[in-house]
Amino acid sequence: MVGSALLPAPYDEKFSRGLMTVIPNSELERREKEDAERKEEAEKEQASPGITSLSAHIDLRWSKARDAKRVTEDRMLECLRLRKGEYDAQTLAKIQEQGVATDFAKLTDVTCRGALSWFRDILLPAGEKPWDIDPTPVPDLPGNIQETIITKVWEEYQMVIQSEGIDIALGIKWEEIIEQMKDEVFTRLKEQANEDAETIEREIDDDLVEGNWYEALDDALDDFVTFPACILAGPIKRMKKVLEWTDGVPTVVEKIVSEYERKNPFDIYPSPGAKSIQDGYLIEKMPLRRSALNALIGVEGYNDDAIRLALNTFPNGYKIPLTHDTERADLEGRPDEDK
Repeated sequence: MVGSALLPAPYDEKFSRGLMTVIPNSELERREKEDAERKEEAEKEQASPGITSLSAHIDLRWSKARDAKRVTEDRMLECLRLRKGEYDAQTLAKIQEQGVATDFAKLTDVTCRGALSWFRDILLPAGEKPWDIDPTPVPDLPGNIQETIITKVWEEYQMVIQSEGIDIALGIKWEEIIEQMKDEVFTRLKEQANEDAETIEREIDDDLVEGNWYEALDDALDDFVTFPACILAGPIKRMKKVLEWTDGVPTVVEKIVSEYERKNPFDIYPSPGAKSIQDGYLIEKMPLRRSALNALIGVEGYNDDAIRLALNTFPNGYKIPLTHDTERADLEGRPDEDK
């Protein structure tokens, strides 16, 4: 008896039947065996001393960073309440006990929105970029060019001696000729540097536009006027489907792209006592969805088998619960996130 299965499997011409993919039992068994072998190998690798030691190291640092940030988290929740115009539970209960009005004057929100408008005008002006590239005012003259200039002047000096005599040659201000030639080279170098800067600027701007850097900066500015800090991260490498033109025909291809995004300050945990992100370690609590993990498969620096193992182990995702999560979700307009 010959069996078959209808699966949303990757397209394979030898199994294709029109709009349907028919996979024989033998092929299914082969794929299942390969998946099982990859899973077993991934589990062994995750249980290796190197991985377990790294995991223990990260757990220890995470615990210290989480404990150190608790005071800051309380302050950040208060910042959100002020923007939203809401009292904390204890204050609200006391006001209600007094039987007085619970109206909240949203002066903080008005001030923050005004500051946000100013920063957008400065950092995101219409039709302009908030950054620029300028070449160095005095470019360094490469050593080989200096040698070329001196060699050329020496050759001219020899020619003058042969044609005009030593007295004429000694009367010429060769030092001024050398400086004049250097000035001409400097001028050409500055012109070339300006052209190169313009080219690099266009390329960087194109990368930032494709990577959503300007949108991420706009999102981070709202954090900047609300919290003690804002975080803009990138470039982040991800595998994505993009539209490309090949011989005039649009084609969807999978490609590693660089993206930028605003990080929620609640999810960033610096090392205790750190003064900047370069001071000690920095931990990001990442709410990775299955789609986000899948986007990392095939990206350099990530273990594909380990990602697949995580997807199989936690089919419904995994979240580290924290004490302020519920109140934070309510204030951020996500009251049903965990339902």
